[in-house]
Amino acid sequence: MLASGIVAAVGLVFLGIGIWLVRKLQASRSWPTVDGTVTGARVVRKVTTGTEDEGESVSYVPVVEYRYELNGQTYTGSRIAFAESGYGSFGRAEQNLAKYPAGGAVKVLYDPANPASAVLECRNPLAWVMLIVGIVILAVAVALAVAL
Repeated sequence: MLASGIVAAVGLVFLGIGIWLVRKLQASRSWPTVDGTVTGARVVRKVTTGTEDEGESVSYVPVVEYRYELNGQTYTGSRIAFAESGYGSFGRAEQNLAKYPAGGAVKVLYDPANPASAVLECRNPLAWVMLIVGIVILAVAVALAVAL
């Protein structure tokens, strides 16, 4: 019974984070846009260390820095989307950056309640992953509880 309770708690955490992320994603679809300028774009190499058996994992993350002005105040941002997208190859990450050349114009989506919170793309695949993982873990918890 304790095991199913722990599994259910983990499932609820994933589900809660997933719901929060999906709501944020849905809300951002109605955010206003403002013209911005790309001030820099680069690919960052991220190394994640796993267990001894797993070793290191390398991903390449596109980073875009941009500036936008709203009501006479200048803001800067660096998020392409809500979730950071890493790629397995430098070339794929660089391909994603091709649409954001330094000095280029961009449409910036910003939160009207907090204009410093902004993104260039309204997507967050992590939101749906967290939601689905939460549901699956909860289903496992229910199956464990029924089996005991």
